[in-house]
Order: sequence, then C-alpha cells, then structure tokens
Amino acid sequence: MAEFFKSLFVSYVKKNSINKKVHKNIKLNMQNFTNTVFASVLNKLTIPSYRMDFLGNLTIIVHSHRHSTSLMELSTSSKESDDH
Repeated sequence: MAEFFKSLFVSYVKKNSINKKVHKNIKLNMQNFTNTVFASVLNKLTIPSYRMDFLGNLTIIVHSHRHSTSLMELSTSSKESDDH
C-alpha cells in the first residue's frame, strides 16, 4: 500500500509542482497533494489537529525513506496539544 501512495505522490509532484524535486519543499508538496487527492477526507476531518495528524502520517508513508524529526512533528503535533 505504501508503494501505491508513494507513486501517486511522486506522479502528482512531477505533474503539478514547479520544482520537480520532491524533497526540496516536502511540506508544501504534501499539503497540495493532500488537498487535491484527499479533499473529501479532509472535509470530514473538522478538527485541525486531526488534519495535521493525517498529513503527518501520509508524509511518513509517501516519504518514509527521508522522514526526519521535523516530519515526525507533523504527526505528533495534535497529540501534544491534546495533552494540554
């Protein structure tokens, strides 16, 4: 399943992004990809922290070979805010 989403993401970036190198602006590319491909899912996620979790988890799936602490922050942001 991860390979499917990786190839979907890479083809989206190559078709729609000004900068064809995926890693140059991963956060913006992921946001645009998610807003386009998963618009119906995002519309159902009314709580902003859930949207951030979805974006963070999707980033980990499609860009797992390059994930770093900064990408992990996307998926843990709501967990920290839920604790407070």
